[in-house]
Amino acid sequence: MNKKHAYLIMAHNDFQILIEILKELDHERNDIFLHIDKKTLEFPEQKIKNAVKKGRLFLVPRMSVFWGGYSQIECEYRLMQYAANKGNYAYYHMTTGAIFPLKSQKEILEFFDEHAGYEFIGYDNSDDYSGRVKKYNIFNEIGKATTKIDQLKAFCRNKFRGFQGKVGFVYRPARGIEFKKGFVYWSLTEDAIKYALEKYKWVRKVFKHSFCGDELFMQTIIYNSEFKEKIYDYKDEYRSCMRYAKPAQSWSPQFSGSSIKQANQFETGICSDDIEKCLKSNMLFGFKFVGETGLDAIKCLRKLRK
Repeated sequence: MNKKHAYLIMAHNDFQILIEILKELDHERNDIFLHIDKKTLEFPEQKIKNAVKKGRLFLVPRMSVFWGGYSQIECEYRLMQYAANKGNYAYYHMTTGAIFPLKSQKEILEFFDEHAGYEFIGYDNSDDYSGRVKKYNIFNEIGKATTKIDQLKAFCRNKFRGFQGKVGFVYRPARGIEFKKGFVYWSLTEDAIKYALEKYKWVRKVFKHSFCGDELFMQTIIYNSEFKEKIYDYKDEYRSCMRYAKPAQSWSPQFSGSSIKQANQFETGICSDDIEKCLKSNMLFGFKFVGETGLDAIKCLRKLRK
């Protein structure tokens, strides 16, 4: 009770939304650790710092992060390690500049106090996604293939993946592991975080050449550990991490990343019309709030919560 919480935020744009998120998270029991992608050349640093008055805000040393690449996992580890070095926390919340709290800080803190010890991490049990790690993915740091050169690289990557499948190749470090996949964002106890930090070298070895491995590495770590018994709701991906998503962010195991249209097909953000549904879900956080539509939705949410 009354232990502090650590919010680990990865952001790269949409800073108006980010500032509203920081204001919402601002509380004496919250420390916020913010990573801004190094590829982002300009951002309103002072406005971001001014948004946090009651809690503490730490700007984590920046690195370049590419969608689908191992750099996403590396950035999460950077955030976890930086926070762990600052002190002990009841929970570490992995989040992003597009996830907004659906409940007040009082309600969120009370929820975690009442459910202390559970691991809030979601699992997608609809299919086998282990191919993302068991295949050796060349060009896994190109991000979303938005240029012709990157589309060519993605095409080569997919052809090479197909060839590996035909010959039955399995990336050696990934052999014999039961991989699990789920929604990227989670809320984990300090014990679970410390365990995950101890697994860093193993994760780097196994996931270095993965594709979209950020949706598998933490789920796999927790599932194959003693913390498996404390997963909040293994059968319900989003309830288990207490995050509402529009729409469900589940990728097909055949997703290639070579099509801009395919990469953006789940990009629909939360709008004002979705807020009542968000609140009825009884989740703690909502994904994703983007652009002017997201700002309007935040205004609507705050009105309904009063």
